Amino acid sequence: MGKILFATDLDGTILHHDKMDAADLAAVNKLKNLGATIAVATGRPLNGVEKVFRNHGFEPDYMVLMNGALVLDSRGMTITGRTIGIDTATIIADLCLERGFDVAFEGGSNTWFYRSEIPDGISDSVAGVYAIDDIAEMKDQVYLISITANKGLDEIEALRNEIESGFGKEIEAYRNVKYIDVVPKGISKGEGIRTIMELEGIIRQNVHVIGDSFNDIPMFREAGFSYTLSHTEDELKGHADFVVDSVAECIESHVLPEE
Repeated sequence: MGKILFATDLDGTILHHDKMDAADLAAVNKLKNLGATIAVATGRPLNGVEKVFRNHGFEPDYMVLMNGALVLDSRGMTITGRTIGIDTATIIADLCLERGFDVAFEGGSNTWFYRSEIPDGISDSVAGVYAIDDIAEMKDQVYLISITANKGLDEIEALRNEIESGFGKEIEAYRNVKYIDVVPKGISKGEGIRTIMELEGIIRQNVHVIGDSFNDIPMFREAGFSYTLSHTEDELKGHADFVVDSVAECIESHVLPEE
């Protein structure tokens, strides 16, 4: 059958309120022990996953971070990385603030909240979090712009469309449930998964991916088999091959070879 690549999204998929279900984790480890390559594909930066992984003893072979803007191996070594220009990032951020959305710049290992307060509790769970009034205060390049607000999906989608229509030659804008993730043009979780496939020599038919949001669609397209969760929006379910209740069900019922 050949070597398998199994890639999972984090939040809302294998991670719920920064907790991994024991059954999901056991299923992933079982697959890894059988020789599968395990990848995480997330909108989070490195500083947003390190503590979570450490707390759960989770050790993926690859990390597709910030929707593919940065791809790392298990040692934290960079495989690929792309950034957004400072001028473009500033214009997009100011537009979002005008629309009543909050903005953070992701620098890979640090998170920079732009002209807004750091949300309560985030500094307790994530290292390298700062508040800045000017993008020039950043000591990183911008890999991803994270945009959020307590607004309805229609308003969020309208802003996403506005950003993409105005800056589509330079960036991609994905809706991640109630967030908007802005990354460099041509970057996606799908591109990150393709990079891993090429490195490991894994064919499409042996690639399984699971996710719960619209930023997962590009990796659905790269995979031989794609899965989403029963709690996701109906529109997203139409993009996946299978709908499951958990990562454990996905692996046990669809990925693991029959004994």
